[in-house]
Amino acid sequence: MTSKTKHLIGVARRPDWPERLHALIDENIDTPFQWGDFDCSQFCIQAEQAMYGDTRWPDLIGGYKTERGAAGRIKRAGGESLWHLADQRMDRLQSVKLAQRGDVIGHYTESGESFGICFGNRFVCVDIESGLNFLPMSEAVCAWRG
Repeated sequence: MTSKTKHLIGVARRPDWPERLHALIDENIDTPFQWGDFDCSQFCIQAEQAMYGDTRWPDLIGGYKTERGAAGRIKRAGGESLWHLADQRMDRLQSVKLAQRGDVIGHYTESGESFGICFGNRFVCVDIESGLNFLPMSEAVCAWRG
């Protein structure tokens, strides 16, 4: 079943999606964290666009410059929290052990809920202190099929 918010379900990834995902990571390896430009949600939106050529998150692209602004954007989009909004737009996996490369990973930071992208036995995310970062899957709390 395809709904308006889960419009990418059933849409195939681009044939060269692994290369596109690698290129996105390589291009941003030194990009510093910036709310609304290069934060966890913006990176995951860019990853989804690289893999699929589209995103189910157009209403969350940029337009804020602070953590408070990000929270407001999530609420305006209909989510009580980042992960609540993800549950509305993607299918949560029963276990993070089922996550595959390219799936969205939920993990916690000092600021709360955050996103990353599964990258084998690690996930790549945007850290407020260090920018792009690779963390072990043992730090993943939940996952959604990308």
